[in-house]
Amino acid sequence: MNRDIARLIVVKAAGGAFFLYPVYTLFLLSRDLDLTGIMTLESILALFLILWEVPSGALADRFGKKRLIALGCLLELVSSVPMLWVEGFWAFAVLYALSGVGIASLSGSLEAYLYEKLEEKEGMTRYLGYLRGAEWGGMLCGALVGGSIVAWGAIDEYALCIQLFIAAQVVALVGALTLTADAPGKGEHRDGFATILRSGGRMVFGIGGVLGLVLVALAVQGLSDRHYLWQP
Repeated sequence: MNRDIARLIVVKAAGGAFFLYPVYTLFLLSRDLDLTGIMTLESILALFLILWEVPSGALADRFGKKRLIALGCLLELVSSVPMLWVEGFWAFAVLYALSGVGIASLSGSLEAYLYEKLEEKEGMTRYLGYLRGAEWGGMLCGALVGGSIVAWGAIDEYALCIQLFIAAQVVALVGALTLTADAPGKGEHRDGFATILRSGGRMVFGIGGVLGLVLVALAVQGLSDRHYLWQP
């Protein structure tokens, strides 16, 4: 396993370590949100993730996959720091939008970078499994640690969990920045940034089937997060 693949594993593990996960609904309720607002935030996350998916792929081809991976990690970090103090729906809506763009920037770029760095392409599935395992491992560790902190009644337990999450995002960003640079694509993706955004918007809103998938995805995102409503 080369160093870049090991760093990708670090990026996935650290990025998945969300220490507030077991008590996230309780945290949001403590920040002047209700259950309707919480579910709406999840739909905002899904919306920005979908809208940025196409432009992020084009930008990765134009500017390099490493830069998009680093951008995604940076946005996840930027969206996590204000959680220490912000309150209310609209403040969290901005953070969720930033997080959606960050997740979309990582989506695809990370896997494409992995494929480019593999010497034996037939090992792609195995290494994708490593990445997914690292992500789920980070989520599990974050949930266990965060849940324990809250259960033990630490002083300002929510702030402590957020600080640990911020530290994990810093680790992910450092891992992304230390990746070996990849060569940007040539030829087919040389349009300007505004053109890329317009093309992505036309694809989503100009084709009925794609727009339908977007609407279904927004609904599924909300339904898949029903467990947020069942926390004690």
